[in-house]
Amino acid sequence: MASIKDAADELTVYSRLKKMDGFDVAVKDQEAYYSSFYHSALNLWQHVQKEMAMQSVYEIGCGSGANLYLLQNRGIKVGGIDYSEKLVSVAQKILGEEGKSVSVGEAADIAVGEKWDILFCCSVFEYFPDESYGRNVLEKMYEKAEKAVIVLEIFDKALQNECEQHRRNTIEDYDEKYKGLEKMFYTRDMFIQFAQQKNCRIEFTQVDNPYYWNSRYQYNCILYKD
Repeated sequence: MASIKDAADELTVYSRLKKMDGFDVAVKDQEAYYSSFYHSALNLWQHVQKEMAMQSVYEIGCGSGANLYLLQNRGIKVGGIDYSEKLVSVAQKILGEEGKSVSVGEAADIAVGEKWDILFCCSVFEYFPDESYGRNVLEKMYEKAEKAVIVLEIFDKALQNECEQHRRNTIEDYDEKYKGLEKMFYTRDMFIQFAQQKNCRIEFTQVDNPYYWNSRYQYNCILYKD
């Protein structure tokens, strides 16, 4: 793992970790593609820090630890969970001593006893089997969080037909190749209703990466436990 962490700069390390997590799509300008993810992540955490004093973040579906790596470099205590043993092993090595707080497991199985300032996930809800599962994970994230829950890159139910048509137009034999691997789309109403039930503040933001075509069909959601 030294070959990754010994990279010349933070962006290079982040980019390599992000690529391991499946974001290795064929785009012409790879440097700009990963740089956009990197700066979007930094902008998000700057935005959150303006809202609250943030000292710890736990990530659902943390993969190789790309996001946790950025946060750790900024003095934030980090932890997480992912179903992939291989990726968790990478994250544990990248994070060093704090890697002990990263474990293998399913999102719905997280223990809510230990509290963290922020519960966070990125591009994870799309892989859940149904909305009920997503709602259950959201409930556990909220219970485990002290200050906020952040869910990034949620596929927008209102844009599902448009998104799937785009995929059919750009991916040969899309329906056959992705049978049983469809993305899960969510309405904003699901998150709004959750916020109303919890009496918490909710904020939606756009996914900002012009090099990542999925972003036009996604949104972000932040739930503040004020």
